Amino acid sequence: MNTTETENTAETISKTKEPIGQTKKCKYCKSEIDKKAKVCPICRKKQKKHHFFGIAIILIIIIAIAGVIVSNDDEPKDANTGEVKDFFKKGEVVELNNIKTTFIDVFEYDTANLFKPDDGNVYVLCEFLIENNSEDEITVSSLMSFDAYFDGFATNQSISALAADETKSQLDATIASGKKLQGIIGYEVKKDWKEIEIRFSPSYWGKDIIFKYNR
Repeated sequence: MNTTETENTAETISKTKEPIGQTKKCKYCKSEIDKKAKVCPICRKKQKKHHFFGIAIILIIIIAIAGVIVSNDDEPKDANTGEVKDFFKKGEVVELNNIKTTFIDVFEYDTANLFKPDDGNVYVLCEFLIENNSEDEITVSSLMSFDAYFDGFATNQSISALAADETKSQLDATIASGKKLQGIIGYEVKKDWKEIEIRFSPSYWGKDIIFKYNR
């Protein structure tokens, strides 16, 4: 082979040789395949791309929208005077996002029909009235919408306590626009309790209305 033929052969090999860095591994069989291949020629499986960037953008948008919803909430205020307060007392009508809430009364029982609290405890029922004056229906859940603290301690609801007054309904319902819901939440607490703090959230995204009651 003369010099000219050798140079031409080398040039041909150089042109047909795969450039370094232009291959990738198949996501399934790990074979080396063309970087632009959409289907592996070995295992015939599609090479799916991970759209992490697009997912991140969507999450950011969702968080931003949630933040706007929360930031646009009204402050809880006295429905009669318009006064904004940190907390409200029994009997006061509170308005938040066109939803009016009233902590009507507190009732205490030593027994609840066939149920009896532990020694040294009593059943306490808290009654509320909720008026939906917004344009949309709202869902009220006695477990999800309310948090209670007796003398500063978080207190779980007591299903047994509800039996103390079976004429009143539990606060669990969907309230249509322009409609109302009245009902009770029950707790089992120490007999010598002094203060109740109940937090009600008309919206899972929004602010709480805080009610406080002292014996």
